[in-house]
Amino acid sequence: MASTNCWRCLVRPSQRLLLAPASGVASAPTSAAFTTTSTHLGKVTDPSSRHIRAGKKLSLGRHKRTPDKTKPPLPGERKAFRKRIQLSNDNALAVTGLDVLTTENVVDSDSIGKVFGIPADSLDQLRVCEAFKSSQTWSLFRSPHMLVRKETVDLTKQMMDAIEKKETLRLVVTGNRGSGKSIVGLQALATGLLNEWVVINIPEGTE
Repeated sequence: MASTNCWRCLVRPSQRLLLAPASGVASAPTSAAFTTTSTHLGKVTDPSSRHIRAGKKLSLGRHKRTPDKTKPPLPGERKAFRKRIQLSNDNALAVTGLDVLTTENVVDSDSIGKVFGIPADSLDQLRVCEAFKSSQTWSLFRSPHMLVRKETVDLTKQMMDAIEKKETLRLVVTGNRGSGKSIVGLQALATGLLNEWVVINIPEGTE
């Protein structure tokens, strides 16, 4: 008669059969035995583990200019300011005892070396004719005055003689820079306006 324990041994599975599949699964390789891809040797770094410098940074780049916030000038405004002519200065001292330029004293030889003022009516007319130059220092005086020279008297006499003889006077005024050529031309224009002549002036012949 067989023992009860022997039948139980045959019915119960062996421990070796139960452990064999588990050990086989654990020892299975997780990677292929042969591959054609390169191995990643680089170390993966965590972005949060980077070193961050504290404090100010030295920037050697070129500094950008701050944009100019002022209003740009209008077309022609710079040229108008450059050619602006100031004929009076209230801060200048007033000089008394000076005569006004007339049709008589402008041709008189006794007027050589004397200073005469420009009449107010002729002053406005000369401004319209653009007889004044921006290079002339009118802003240093209280009112525009001119020095009558020998060349002024000679020029005005030739103009008077040409009018009396009804001839055409063609005259070229030459001289060094700053010698007073524009002032002589201004005196000739003033003489024409005082005599109520028709005056035509071309201020800038090169333009």
